[in-house]
Amino acid sequence: MARVVVLRQMPEAEETAAEIRARGHDAVLLPLARTVPLDAPPPFHDVGGFVVTSLQAVRALAAAFPGDPRPVLAVGARTAEALTAAGFGAVEAGPGTAEGLVARAEVLARESGRPLLYAAGRVRTPDFEAGAGAAGVALLVWEVYDVEPLDPGPAGLAAAFPNRESPDVLVLSVGQAEGFAQLWRRIAAEGRSVPRLLCLSERILRALPVDLRPFACISPQPKLSSLFDRFLPLTWDGGIAGDDRMSHDGREQRSRQETEPRHHEPTSATFASEAAGPDDRPEAGALRHGRLCRPGLARDG
Repeated sequence: MARVVVLRQMPEAEETAAEIRARGHDAVLLPLARTVPLDAPPPFHDVGGFVVTSLQAVRALAAAFPGDPRPVLAVGARTAEALTAAGFGAVEAGPGTAEGLVARAEVLARESGRPLLYAAGRVRTPDFEAGAGAAGVALLVWEVYDVEPLDPGPAGLAAAFPNRESPDVLVLSVGQAEGFAQLWRRIAAEGRSVPRLLCLSERILRALPVDLRPFACISPQPKLSSLFDRFLPLTWDGGIAGDDRMSHDGREQRSRQETEPRHHEPTSATFASEAAGPDDRPEAGALRHGRLCRPGLARDG
């Protein structure tokens, strides 16, 4: 059974923890930030549809445009489900990355002949806006939330990393990668082993300091289900599926990593799932980080 630290904000952290426990693993909540809604009203303009690249923006959009029939582009399946549950009837789920919405946004803007309203956080990656701008898509950006850091304090850290144990840590956003890096600087002096960092994409891995990247694993696809199936498989008979968790070989490797110089990841490594190029394969990124990232075996039957 794996022990997994979840860095997400509430209430999404509780949902993720429930999924981890349903797979037979232990989950510990260690939120590093919280969402703060902003009061700015939406731009007063007729738009052809909406774009949402974060679950955090759904509530504000639904409050301002209840039951709106215009199309909504969602970054992925979970955001699409939340938008549908909030009353939007024409929701289209994207591939899981913000830039993956650009092509559909271009079509939607062209067909409607109007700009699109992008409900977003105050702090965000520029990928979608840059891609939309390059494609000639007119956007109205409405900042609906901000993110404030949280300090888990000594008690939170002790609960997440007790007795120098080295759990897995879910790293699902650039902000979480940056937050964990700051957190790790505080607790590394206590002699703890670096945990296995389960990253949703290689862009997120790139937000980690270079010395932490060799301990990171990359999801084959930028989806939680893909990450879980790859690195946190279902357990049965009280044990872990296959050899995904830190087996004897893995413990030996971690021991060597603690006593030998670490080899930093080549800087020529390319983005997986979030940039174009012939080598953009999440599998390749995961394999670069060695046996720590071996997938578990599928359950028989």
